[in-house]
Amino acid sequence: MNRHEPEIAMTSAANPSNHATSPELAHLCLDCASFCHDLTYTQAGMLIDSKGCKRAQNRGLGFTESSHQADFFLTQAIQTLQEAIRLNRRIAFTGLEQLSLDSQKTALDLAENLHAWVLSGNGTTSVDPWAIAFAQKGGWYASWTEIRHRSDGLILWFAPLWSSHPRWLERFGPKSSLSNLLSIQSPDEVATDSGLTNEQQIHIDPAHALTFLADLRMALKQPDRECTDSRIRRLQQMFQDSHWLTWVRSGDPEGLIDPLSTAESITEMIGQSNSPTRRVVMADVPHSLNPQGLKAVLSWRSGLNAPMWFSPEGPVYRPSEFSVENAEVVVAFGDRPQLRSGQTALWFSSGPATADSPDITQIPVSKLGFDDAGSIIRADGVALHVPAMVSRHRIKTSEFLATICKALKSGGASR
Repeated sequence: MNRHEPEIAMTSAANPSNHATSPELAHLCLDCASFCHDLTYTQAGMLIDSKGCKRAQNRGLGFTESSHQADFFLTQAIQTLQEAIRLNRRIAFTGLEQLSLDSQKTALDLAENLHAWVLSGNGTTSVDPWAIAFAQKGGWYASWTEIRHRSDGLILWFAPLWSSHPRWLERFGPKSSLSNLLSIQSPDEVATDSGLTNEQQIHIDPAHALTFLADLRMALKQPDRECTDSRIRRLQQMFQDSHWLTWVRSGDPEGLIDPLSTAESITEMIGQSNSPTRRVVMADVPHSLNPQGLKAVLSWRSGLNAPMWFSPEGPVYRPSEFSVENAEVVVAFGDRPQLRSGQTALWFSSGPATADSPDITQIPVSKLGFDDAGSIIRADGVALHVPAMVSRHRIKTSEFLATICKALKSGGASR
């Protein structure tokens, strides 16, 4: 399995782009999990060429410089957490998938010191059905580069990559042709600009997905049995014609009746479809920046996966037991947290100041890939270094979290 991406010249953390001699630079784009590294920017981080990607953004826009110094926000954060410790309030960390590996490690140091919960995503989902299915049924994966060079068939499972990850198919889809592609999607999904024909689109109501998968598995087990459903026949033919088939997913659609049973059904079907003459693999194309990195850091740190709790006795894995709604204090990264009555939040944000709620303390931090550098792990396990494009003196997330953790420990605030 090829775990190495072809290198394309880009700036380094030690030599940010505003010190370079060339006015145009190829740089890693973090707007979606495709991580295209051939977009062109100016020395100031202004986008010149997006290679036709509609989602590629000018990473220099939407930033505001705070009139306060870092010490001001540091004091606020320490006071908030000291008060939470004093009152024995339940603390939850969310959005860690948006951080670099170093920031994730430091965030877990702080979470352990606070005996906090570490939740997946925004914390509203208390269990990851795919993580459980993988643990119970196993998984068959390959790097995206290997998929590019070896796959001769692609099935998109409720994954409209043409809109969510516009260049993924171009960069990692089967090198032979995208004609051997089927997209399973909701009836109301509009495949505008996808380039797919009607025959390549299979519409399924997510509420009926489990039944559909059962019928598909039966058809694959009994290929000689006559099937009246044309959708099943097209998928069955895809499995029969492909020697190296890839099943792509990118988040569960709304309306699934039983996400865990659905994930288990798919993983079992893929495992049973592998044979000496056919290889079937899965590809996860996430919407967040570094979920694979968080899994790796959590596994290294605790041997567990989110959602988990740093209890006083040690890390505890308790899926379905706790969500962000059960927390009293939320430490959030990335998207603005949605709070219920009685909750407060520390929100580490690289965007403009929008926290007009007295319950949310917004802490402006530098943005990975713009004025901060770090490493991430792509969803297929490939490690990528993300250099900074410009030099600014904004708060670095990992340094800020480390300072908070040190202050709480030295002040005897650990609980």
